[in-house]
Amino acid sequence: MRILRISFAVASVPVLLSGCATMNAPWSEVVGTRYHVAIADRRPVNIVTIGDQGGWANNQPMLVDPGTYRVVVESRPHAGYRGGRQRELQLTLEPCKRYYLNAQFDSQVSADYTPVVDEVENIGGCRRSA
Repeated sequence: MRILRISFAVASVPVLLSGCATMNAPWSEVVGTRYHVAIADRRPVNIVTIGDQGGWANNQPMLVDPGTYRVVVESRPHAGYRGGRQRELQLTLEPCKRYYLNAQFDSQVSADYTPVVDEVENIGGCRRSA
């Protein structure tokens, strides 16, 4: 049984690492978590799609090639509202940058919001093409 576990672990390492090799460097990242927590009426969002990519899950950044995309975000529960309201924005993603997208609500008790870029930061270890 122990040999089976070890061989499974050894066999799964190349599969896990192959997922890392699929993104061409340089890349961009988009995440729906908050960066600035002190801004009033700003909340995290779910990323629905970036261009034709979807399936954002587990609050992990979506890795995409740099370029201009139509981004669809979805609100989370806020002030007694269920959430699930979708909005879209056009976003130009630069290489080696991480974009934090959020919902800027009109007020503490409103369900209406505008998608905003909360922060843009450099991605450590990412190198721009020369």
